[in-house]
Amino acid sequence: RKNNEKLFYDSPWGKGRPGWHIECSAMSTSVFGRTLDIHSGGIDLIFPHHENELAQCGACFGHQWVNYFLHTGHLSISGLKMSKSLKNFITIKQYLSEYDSNTLRWFCLMRSFHSPADYTKEALSDAQALGLKFDQWLREMKNRIDHFYRLQEKDTENLISRRWNEAEHKLYSEIMEIQNVIRKALQDNFNTALCVHQLQHIMVLLNSYIDTTQQPPPELIH
Repeated sequence: RKNNEKLFYDSPWGKGRPGWHIECSAMSTSVFGRTLDIHSGGIDLIFPHHENELAQCGACFGHQWVNYFLHTGHLSISGLKMSKSLKNFITIKQYLSEYDSNTLRWFCLMRSFHSPADYTKEALSDAQALGLKFDQWLREMKNRIDHFYRLQEKDTENLISRRWNEAEHKLYSEIMEIQNVIRKALQDNFNTALCVHQLQHIMVLLNSYIDTTQQPPPELIH
């Protein structure tokens, strides 16, 4: 340690300072108490940092300290881990000068949070294109649904009394199954990549149905 550092304690091995493991344990405990529901950090912190925290707090409190850990994958640029020491990081201001915040959201949703992510123009362009595709599709669907509801107002009795055909029953079942897949995916370590894939599948199903019907049952499109 540097001789001019004032924060130290005496030990049989010389002057020492608290390590960053015990510092984090102490700071989190002082703010959140003796139990954390969710603790997050980079995947490189699993060992030794988080395991040290668990050992320290478990020994101190006598009970389980953290209920869940969420470890994120590394963000890299051109295959190298983004870091201040390598000076290969992108600031938020730099990012927003080229892309909007929704593109970053899609970039994150398209991959698992615990997997590595490579920050490239190609990856961001893909995320931007997907976001624009969903935005355009939602606007088109809203316009179509508004059109169907206007038809409903003109011919309420016929629209409400019509029975669902075989294709509509099949569509409803497929949408319910997709909802179930998405729910399970989110419960499976927040598998958002699978959720995005399922949402794209819904787009295909609904586009196909809307293009082949003139008067869909209002309860179905709702």
